[in-house]
Amino acid sequence: MTRRIVALAVIPVLVVPRVSSGTATAAESLLSLNRPTTTSSVEDATLAGGLAVDGDGTSRWASAEGSDPQWITVDLGGSAVVTRVKVVWEAAYAKDYRVQT
Repeated sequence: MTRRIVALAVIPVLVVPRVSSGTATAAESLLSLNRPTTTSSVEDATLAGGLAVDGDGTSRWASAEGSDPQWITVDLGGSAVVTRVKVVWEAAYAKDYRVQT
């Protein structure tokens, strides 16, 4: 089964791996890192969807201006325990977003 997360901005998806011992502390990992993306549009080729999940805080995906709603999906590659979705907005940000699983 493929899980997809939908939002209107950069979406790092963090997960905590299952821990077999109750005494161990699991660290978060960036599940969306370099995963395949699909977008509703791009402003231009230098702002493609893959930049939303490349791990670089200075790069981003940008949708085409003037056409709403816009969306991006990230193929997580399978089932996972998602503990947090962090949306990092740019100065020209969306007024609303939705996360879907």
